[in-house]
Amino acid sequence: MEINVKDYQSKREIKRDYRKTFWKDRYNDRASDEEKENLNNILGYNQALWKLAHQRGFNWETIKVESVDSKFENERPGYVGRMSGDLLVNYKGSVVIGNDTYFNIWSSRIDTNGFW
Repeated sequence: MEINVKDYQSKREIKRDYRKTFWKDRYNDRASDEEKENLNNILGYNQALWKLAHQRGFNWETIKVESVDSKFENERPGYVGRMSGDLLVNYKGSVVIGNDTYFNIWSSRIDTNGFW
């Protein structure tokens, strides 16, 4: 079952910062910088999911990130050039926690100034 990270909520309000303790307690020295960045992008600021990942754990091999869509920020019909703005790349990432797959879609901006 695929669950959008933005739709997942806890039944109770979570006050503790599970994201910080997740990296501090268990995984900081086991993960590469790229793995950390990918997991941070997938789970975002959803403390309920960080708590779930902290309690249940997960397998690093289940983290997947793929490019979904790319476009220029300022698209003018028929024109691609210096004034078209930064390139926006959308990524879809997923991770399996327990028996469910959690996914998130986020954007990354690439400065196209040096391409021309």
